[in-house]
Amino acid sequence: MNWKGEQMMEARLKLSVLVFVPVVHPDEIYSVISRIYAQTHVR
Repeated sequence: MNWKGEQMMEARLKLSVLVFVPVVHPDEIYSVISRIYAQTHVR
């Protein structure tokens, strides 16, 4: 498999995850994102 094809697969996988996951557990996703945001932005 060539490099470009691999990147396309990875991008498609990420896109499908982004589309699929919030539909399944929006509250869970929100809590995870807010936790990560807090960790990265709080001093």
